[in-house]
Amino acid sequence: MATGGLLLLSLHEMFDVLWSYIYVTMAVFNELVSGKSLGEAVMVLTSRDSLTYEIQHWVLSIICTLMFAVFSYKYVAKQSDKELDYSMRVALMGIVVGFVAQSSVDGMKTWWGRPRPIDVFDNGQAFTKWFQINGHTGFTSFPSGHTRLSWLYLYLPFFVKRNQIMVQKILFWLTLAIGILSAYARIVIGVHWLTDITMSTLIVVSTIFLASRILQAHFYEKDA
Repeated sequence: MATGGLLLLSLHEMFDVLWSYIYVTMAVFNELVSGKSLGEAVMVLTSRDSLTYEIQHWVLSIICTLMFAVFSYKYVAKQSDKELDYSMRVALMGIVVGFVAQSSVDGMKTWWGRPRPIDVFDNGQAFTKWFQINGHTGFTSFPSGHTRLSWLYLYLPFFVKRNQIMVQKILFWLTLAIGILSAYARIVIGVHWLTDITMSTLIVVSTIFLASRILQAHFYEKDA
């Protein structure tokens, strides 16, 4: 039960943000189709504070939590002692990875205070370089928080049993694509600079790689 609970905690944030991506992407797309400019379309992000979004978010979160709870329980119920030990270590390390990535990126966001591209081009704010620390300005472009969340999916292959190599490979390439495409999308819609997503990528990927060395596991194991 403890192992299943840890698996649930470490997986929940990754899947929870998926709903945010789908909701916001479709909302921005609909605004663009209606003829609005990119800057106007991106402003739809503020609709995430609406009552409709909050209701949808909470309903889906409850459903996903129940699904993940059942999945986590069944996943560990028939594992051997060795597999349970590995699952426990992966779950604990997953929580650590998520905490380190979040505290690093969110902490830097506050201190750097960098304006986003839409702030510079649409609102006339001054452009600042990535290494310039501006302090508490209210801007939070550097590094990218959504890119951080996207790259956390790259940790998913470690939840797979080490003898299921094909599943590991599929998850690795899928989550790699999610990280790259999500980071690229943040530039396309004008809410981040290239250096914003690059720094988040370096922080999260290096943290996950370090975790893999501690676990003595690979994104996907070599074929026997």
